[in-house]
Amino acid sequence: MNIISTKIVANRKPHKCNACGRSFGKGSKMEVTAISDSGYVFNWRNCTTCTELLNKHQEVFADEMDHTYDEFCVLTAMSDYYDAESPEDLLEQLNAKKNYKNSTK
Repeated sequence: MNIISTKIVANRKPHKCNACGRSFGKGSKMEVTAISDSGYVFNWRNCTTCTELLNKHQEVFADEMDHTYDEFCVLTAMSDYYDAESPEDLLEQLNAKKNYKNSTK
């Protein structure tokens, strides 16, 4: 898997976030990463909240074998591992947990 480019764009039409599955309308800002893998090229789109989650808390979401993310990984973490009602709620919980760990060192 190779990352070709990553950029922040304003949607020209509605798109779903690949990490949480929520829909974002025209004009919404999203991070778009162009990826090539096994001869295929595709885009991975994240909303701003999921971009922050995946960047700050990679250990929660990244696959242990190849350090990639599965589609709807944030949605899965919200329902299976945390009692979070939204990606924003999950971000708040993980930030608090990380801050607690840092304060006890």
